[in-house]
Amino acid sequence: MLSWIDDALTKFHISNDENIRLKLDNYRAMVERSSLIERIYGTCRAINAHGRDGLIYGQMFARPYALAFRVGFVRGNTESRMSLAILNEGPALIFSSIKVEPLDSHGRHYFRHFRRRREKFICRIALNPAAVKDAEIQQWFTYLLSGLKRSFKPTGELARPRLLSRVFSAEGSI
Repeated sequence: MLSWIDDALTKFHISNDENIRLKLDNYRAMVERSSLIERIYGTCRAINAHGRDGLIYGQMFARPYALAFRVGFVRGNTESRMSLAILNEGPALIFSSIKVEPLDSHGRHYFRHFRRRREKFICRIALNPAAVKDAEIQQWFTYLLSGLKRSFKPTGELARPRLLSRVFSAEGSI
């Protein structure tokens, strides 16, 4: 009767299954052994040095979070994000955008600081962190700086899982 609970907990990396935890730890170690994160942050620093300071921001995440890092770019009321996720299937790069909107025309006057946030998942790319080339990193950042425009979308996109929003919540643990 409650067999769906184990499936849901496993899907969201909540279960205490030792095999799943070890698999995710191995994927994270694979990412940490590669120089991918350092190369991505080097690209962030170069973009900020050539553009304006703080144009792109970066965040690191420690275990047990499903993200290894996130890079963001804000233009107007839209934030474009690129996140390296540690999923059951392996490391993946996730592109998403968050649009911040006022509550409504009446609420703006009284509650200016309250906003609605809508997050949209654009694409997911499977990665072998040790095999990523500089040209791929440049393509990812071009896509991010474009505001995730289709004409700059990187190759290698995977189908988006339906429940990805739970793993990559804007305000949650990731």
